[in-house]
Amino acid sequence: MVTAGLVVDLPGVSRPLCLPVLFRLWTPKKTTKIVYARRIVTLLAEQFPARTVHVVADAAYASKDLRGLPAGITWTTRVRRNAVFHDLTPARTGKRGRPRQRGDRIGTLADLAAAGEWTDVQVCRYGRSDTISVCQRRCLWWTVFAARPVHVVLVREPGWDATVGYDIAFVTTDVDSTASQIVARYASRWSIEVVFFDAKHIFGVGQARNRTELAVARTVPFGFVCLDVVIPPASQLAA
Repeated sequence: MVTAGLVVDLPGVSRPLCLPVLFRLWTPKKTTKIVYARRIVTLLAEQFPARTVHVVADAAYASKDLRGLPAGITWTTRVRRNAVFHDLTPARTGKRGRPRQRGDRIGTLADLAAAGEWTDVQVCRYGRSDTISVCQRRCLWWTVFAARPVHVVLVREPGWDATVGYDIAFVTTDVDSTASQIVARYASRWSIEVVFFDAKHIFGVGQARNRTELAVARTVPFGFVCLDVVIPPASQLAA
């Protein structure tokens, strides 16, 4: 099941909460999860045309299926270590022949970590404020987003692994937000893992012994919607 949720801050709760709102049953060999994720996110963005939808997903949700995203959608994900980056598309030279679509090869994340400039920033995540070191670069991740510029953010936590050069790396099509905002945004993704745990252990989502595709497609989303109804009032009672 591919699920899209809204991450919200509610009174009396020190961490972001996720409210699942859209679902799509994924069947192997039909298409990829990323295609379904893009479709349901696009449906969500169409309901709020005046707002920008910032999507946060894990490293599995990064492929060429994300090329040509609508202008009102940004996509943030972790980066594979073997990803290769290039400089932005260079200006036309006026010479004959096909113009270059991407700049010079920058290299992998390890290359970025070794050559980049690191700065200390404050970031609010997981209900606390931390000091981390970040290295950032605006470039192209051609194999995924083609010529669309992306913002790469590498993070070093206290006690970072010197053999790798960084602890975690993100890439986002949101080239306007700061590194601190990108790191905090990705940290909020953990809220969907929490809601999956709560839905399974409190509401019994997934325990129904359904055998038909239509029943599965209905029962699991219904369990999540019930959770959505309960979470906001419960948080206000806790406050």
